[in-house]
Order: sequence, then structure tokens, then C-alpha cells
Amino acid sequence: MNMMGDLPATRIHYCVCDDRAVFLDVERDRYFCLPSRLNQAFVRTVIDGDAMSGADAERLRALGIERPAPGEFAARPDRHAMPIREIGPSDRTSLVLRASAAHWLVRSRLRRWRFARLLAHERHRAPRRTHYASDQAFAELHAAFRRASLWMGESDQCLARSIAFRMLAFRLGLAPTLVLGVKLDPFAAHCWVQSEDCVANDSSERVRCFTPIFVL
Repeated sequence: MNMMGDLPATRIHYCVCDDRAVFLDVERDRYFCLPSRLNQAFVRTVIDGDAMSGADAERLRALGIERPAPGEFAARPDRHAMPIREIGPSDRTSLVLRASAAHWLVRSRLRRWRFARLLAHERHRAPRRTHYASDQAFAELHAAFRRASLWMGESDQCLARSIAFRMLAFRLGLAPTLVLGVKLDPFAAHCWVQSEDCVANDSSERVRCFTPIFVL
């Protein structure tokens, strides 16, 4: 069972991957899991609706996690379904320089800014104008960022590249979603851009391995 939620008062987001809770602390820029017994109590509370003991609630609070609402997922629809389609690249050379500049800007900010500041900055971004989000428009962006990666690099760039992709998409009047996902055994995190049920800058085969923990 895979699902996600958030604790907005503490800026901690979480998902449940195969009965294990994974947390993203935006303020401290870190992922973490709970000890086995506390994890079981947390998962039983948010999924099965079991009452949590005061002792377990205190242990969670010490980690910055407020007591979760019992059974909070029972009536919650899956608002961020995994994509079932992907958009292949379609070349448009004029976008490559803009993609490179956007990638460079975000990578520079990631070095200078705290993660929470960067997300707060992006949270207030809005499309300059809006129009129909065609697959062709996303395909051209996808191709531009793929070509830009030849000199911007690929390794460990999914976060910077995806934030830059979303930023440039907004400038073009599109409004896709930024998604951070995690997987376990071994732990890994990944970031991609999604438009409704379609992954816009990655492959559906790759992102399918990750459970969304944060969306923007």
C-alpha cells in the first residue's frame, strides 16, 4: 500500500511504502524513518484508525511529528496518482538555451539557499499566461532539457532539472506539478514533473519505482 500525506504545521511530509512510513522534513532538508515499533503504531493510526498511545504520541512529538489523525486516509482520495503515460522529447532548438539557463539558475540557488526557502519561492510561482497544456509543448521542453543535460550533467540533477523544467513551463503558460518520490531497500529519492496522468520529463517506467512524498 502506497500513500502520502503531510503535517503542514511542522512542514513534515510523509508517505507509506509497503507499510513503512517515510518522512521528509523540508525545514531540515532530510528524509527519515521511524523505529519499527513506532512505525507500526503510526501506520496503524493513519491507515486502520487505531488509537495511538500517549507514550507513542510523545515520541513522535519529540521528532517534530504531531499526533496523526486516526484513519485519515480512509476518506482521502488519491489526489496525486502515479502517471500512466509519458511524453517523449520533440526537438525545438530555440528552447535549449532557456532550459540551460533555468537549470543553471536553480542549481545555483540549491547551493546558496536552504531547501525550504527554494520550495517556498517556487510555491508562489504562477503561469504568466495559461493555455491548453499540449503534449507537444511538454515534448519540446523535454527535448530541450535533454540536450541541455549534455553540458549541465545528468548525475544527481533530477531535483534541479525538474524545478527548472517546472519554472520554464510556467513561463510558457503551462502549470505542471513537481513531484518528489522515495523508495526503500535501498532508500533512494527522485524528482520529476507531471501533468495530470503524464510524466513530462522522465519515463513512467523509472518514476513507477517511487512513491510520491511531496508535490508542488
